[in-house]
Amino acid sequence: MHSFYLTHIRGQRVNQFIAINALVFVVINVLQWGFKLDAVYWLSAPASPSELLLKPWTLLTHMFTHQNFGHLFFNMLVLYFMGQFFLQLQNAQRFIALYLGAGLSGYAMFVIAFGFGGRANFHHEVIGASAAAMGLVIATAVLRPLQPIHLFGVFRMELRWLAGLMVLMDLFSIKEGVNSGGHIGHLGGAIFGLIYGFQLTKGIGFLKSSWFQSWNSKRKLKVTHRQGRPKSDEQFNAERAARNKRTDAILDKISRNGYEALTKEEKDFLFHHSDK
Repeated sequence: MHSFYLTHIRGQRVNQFIAINALVFVVINVLQWGFKLDAVYWLSAPASPSELLLKPWTLLTHMFTHQNFGHLFFNMLVLYFMGQFFLQLQNAQRFIALYLGAGLSGYAMFVIAFGFGGRANFHHEVIGASAAAMGLVIATAVLRPLQPIHLFGVFRMELRWLAGLMVLMDLFSIKEGVNSGGHIGHLGGAIFGLIYGFQLTKGIGFLKSSWFQSWNSKRKLKVTHRQGRPKSDEQFNAERAARNKRTDAILDKISRNGYEALTKEEKDFLFHHSDK
């Protein structure tokens, strides 16, 4: 029961990302059709690194931007189902790292390929969550390759075969499609998802890699030195036990009265603790 509620709360992160994508889509179309303003230009990431210097925020905004409803719908469909499944296996922080990392990896691959002479079949800007969605599919397939799914609700296949099929579709579409850069970007997201997925099978994410742990441990030692004596093992275990006890009490309250019965402070505590 408690595992179910923690998964539900973690899954809210997926809904938040879907809401951001949907909101950006609505705002873009309102500005375009109502006010004749091209908001897409200011949110899309340019293929040229020199142009990126003029609007660096697009490194982030491009992966939440869609101009076509079909593009948005497919990406959000993948994001919802794969995101919910991923968060049954990992926490919300790793979901965010995967989404952003795959999106940036896709953009980097797009820029590299654009610079190597493929400009005839390239758009000069890139938008969409496709690379992030692809990374999510691949990482989840690495974690649970034999997981059965039903494609279109009919065709049963293992998740690893779906991931492989999506990669092959992009590979074959590079030469045939008018948007070769987009398909190359998808493959960049897939590469990130593959690497990140294998890291997660070892129980680590990028925030727990050796270099980060070394830097983080030094930072904590400095903070501890400024604040006083470090905590003993007994103190640390007691505080962790107290947090777990309170989490259990809040989850019991949800099972009796529902999630809406929680106070704002209880919701904030549970949401924060669910990412641990």
